[in-house]
Amino acid sequence: MKIGIACALPRLRAGTLPGRAVAATVYSNGGLELALAREGGRLVRTAPGDRQVLAAMREHRLVLGGEQSGHIIFLEHASTGDGLLTGLMLLAEMRSAGVPLSQLRAQVPRLPQVLRSVRVADRRAVMDHPALAEAIEAARQELGEAGRVYVRPSGTEPVVRVMVEGVDPQVVQRWADHIASTVARLGGAEGVAAGGPEGGGSAGAG
Repeated sequence: MKIGIACALPRLRAGTLPGRAVAATVYSNGGLELALAREGGRLVRTAPGDRQVLAAMREHRLVLGGEQSGHIIFLEHASTGDGLLTGLMLLAEMRSAGVPLSQLRAQVPRLPQVLRSVRVADRRAVMDHPALAEAIEAARQELGEAGRVYVRPSGTEPVVRVMVEGVDPQVVQRWADHIASTVARLGGAEGVAAGGPEGGGSAGAG
């Protein structure tokens, strides 16, 4: 999604980006918001999935959105993510700006982020347990306004997804491990794996 933001920034600066916003899922890195905010733009967060991104784009009349996995929608040209179209749009931006890809990507910072997938016997029982709510709230208190915690049950697998993001990679890692362990303990977990539905991540990634 860094590529999508890199393509959006020139239009944002020129005042030609509809809604002065881009749509991205809750898993997309917080660095996207920082990059857009620097230019007076904003990120519209959606639930995971291309379908949810597209729905938000249409609701807010946006032309660019996507997922952390790299699926990017240029709604002026197509209503689904298309790798060839994304490549062409990126090449056009590189030519227009006269800079290499590395310089375009450097415009978008990446905050430390960790994703975990925890297999459990009963997703709903885990999500409703007060011990999980306490762990999440404690993490949010320490991470502060610059951090995010997102925990949700998978809709298709016996898995609970855990995402923690913040400024300090060690703090992010510690809370991701603690929350994932809490989920495992409450849900009779079969295992904890790195990564999630939009690609894996670690505290030092990016």
